[in-house]
Amino acid sequence: MEMVSTAAMVAIAIDGYGDGNRLQLRNPPVPEPQTGEVRIRVRAAGVGVWDAMKRTGVFEVEHPTFPMILGAECAGTIDAIGTGGDGRLRDGDAVYTYFTGPQGAYAQHVCVKSDFVALKPRNLSFVESAAVPVDGITAHQALVDELRVSAGESVLIAGASGGVGTLAVQIATKALARTSLRRPAKPISIMYAILAQPRSLNTPPVTS
Repeated sequence: MEMVSTAAMVAIAIDGYGDGNRLQLRNPPVPEPQTGEVRIRVRAAGVGVWDAMKRTGVFEVEHPTFPMILGAECAGTIDAIGTGGDGRLRDGDAVYTYFTGPQGAYAQHVCVKSDFVALKPRNLSFVESAAVPVDGITAHQALVDELRVSAGESVLIAGASGGVGTLAVQIATKALARTSLRRPAKPISIMYAILAQPRSLNTPPVTS
């Protein structure tokens, strides 16, 4: 039997496509996790250009329903678990996630398929963790899934100081690739700290 919550939460939603003035505070019911889902009490939600593109209708949503809650990434704690879980996640776990669905992360609670949820890194705050999923997946797909970067290969990362770039630098370095940076906007000292090249690599990064 599907559980229906009578409690309300605070969320930011749009009642139609348009500019930022469409964003409104709403009080929808707290969602209940269905089979294979967990419910996350959101501590921080990421905000990206994709949210604006969804808000304006550039990213088309199949069979959109309004009000629509935006937000594709967040970090928080699990406060409910649906049936059919694999036991990997537990109530109270600190997690972060990227997902797509009818309800987004601009809310106090969100239900997400457990396959899209991972434990939050202990050395990152909730705010920092909420900014990782979309950029991290983008960098991982490019370097690992598509390019399959491996030890000894050379990688040029343009825009190395951006969200995707800083994570791409770390992924390439972990793969023991020779990582070159193209005109990082942040101070070079910060980029060297992010790069943290393993001792097995003696070639310094190219910064011009």
